[in-house]
Amino acid sequence: MDRMTELTAEMFLENTTEFLARARALDCIQDLTARQPKTIAAGARRASKGVFSNFVDGLPRMIPMIAGRAHGPFIADLDGNEFVDLDSGRGVNFLGHSSEVVTGAVGSVLGNGFTVAAGNEVETALMSLLLDTVRWAEGGFLSNSGTEATMHALKLARAFTGRPHVAVFENSYHGHHNDVFVTRLPDGSTRPSMPGVAPSVASSTTVLPYDERAFEVISARASDLACVIVEPIRSSFPRFDREFLVGLRQVTMEHGVVLAFDETLSGFRFRFGGAVDEDGITPDLATFGKIIGGGLPIGATLGRSEIMKMAVTSGEIQRDIQTRTHVLGTFCGNVVACTAGLAQLEYLRNHQDEVYGTIGAAADRFAGHLERLRDEEGYPIVLRRYESLVRPFFGAMSPDNFAAFGHPDRNVVAEYMWTYYLRAAGVHLPELLYPFFTYAHTADIMDAVCDAVTESFAGLRKDGFW
Repeated sequence: MDRMTELTAEMFLENTTEFLARARALDCIQDLTARQPKTIAAGARRASKGVFSNFVDGLPRMIPMIAGRAHGPFIADLDGNEFVDLDSGRGVNFLGHSSEVVTGAVGSVLGNGFTVAAGNEVETALMSLLLDTVRWAEGGFLSNSGTEATMHALKLARAFTGRPHVAVFENSYHGHHNDVFVTRLPDGSTRPSMPGVAPSVASSTTVLPYDERAFEVISARASDLACVIVEPIRSSFPRFDREFLVGLRQVTMEHGVVLAFDETLSGFRFRFGGAVDEDGITPDLATFGKIIGGGLPIGATLGRSEIMKMAVTSGEIQRDIQTRTHVLGTFCGNVVACTAGLAQLEYLRNHQDEVYGTIGAAADRFAGHLERLRDEEGYPIVLRRYESLVRPFFGAMSPDNFAAFGHPDRNVVAEYMWTYYLRAAGVHLPELLYPFFTYAHTADIMDAVCDAVTESFAGLRKDGFW
């Protein structure tokens, strides 16, 4: 039966419960259901007890992935099924899961205290390494996630400039805090992008188009604009537009607007340091996370000294009350996370050619295989890529223009279902997400991944999803 006569994009978007109920009759889903009974039962048990996580409950899922263990390039579910993991903890385990480099370092400090809520030497060492690498930065604070890092960046910029507003770019991602949960309407106005965000937030956050039209908006609103935050390499639609970033740096400098590069995803992923440091485009602030924590929670906000000092004591209590903001948190700079991050970064620094070469080869193999299947088998695959960040989309959209979720030219049903066909073939990649390659994704692992991709595409075609 042509399942797409039943499982349409309209049903997927407007009646997802019915879509999932019908999709469970597919041979692929039936097979996974038989192979993952303990995993499925654990998902139901979590829900019955009120245990919620975005990784399990943030999206309608037919079969959750609940991990029993993870090592190297593999993740195993509670039934003992082992899969090649293309998610890699959303890209944080850059050397692979449970790397001996990281686990050995963490094990050596576990008897020295975890969270001391005081300065410690490994915090100093990690931040010093970051500042030695991101050479334009003159100071920094550690936090517990990329979300915290970007939140603190916007706060520091407001404190430094005395201006209330910030600006983000459409179809960009800066974590989970209210300032960045704003969407742009066709007339250029803004509104909260989800429930739970106060309408007043939209009035203080401008959403810019990711092109030169943004420069006019920045100039017109500069008197109230504290900061523009941008992903120098967009995660939703990977690209590096040097001319655009140079123009953005110029217009923000002209108007005294703080420019922040959000490198939570891109930092240390393509080379040792910031993604665009070698291109000579210097922001005022930069945020990091993911890779710099070695798999543990961490964030970092780096920047110019005069901005960083907006959260450093002036030496006078009354003056601090009037002129200083705060960057703090109980777990900031904790010994264990800093140890893990330092171990991973030091290994990267000392083995750059080997690590980045392996990861680049994995991305080449994956992207090349998708392109071959597209060209030889006629699969409707659109690829956006910047170095090792490969973003496949399914549909008839142009590779030069971002097609949002639900766009008529984008086959979101096939993108969603691909997760399960890949899993049936032995590869884990969460629904509607893109892969992160690691040092553990060696040539033999990528051969297995490409075989699984071929099998998964054949299954999608057989069941009528394209």
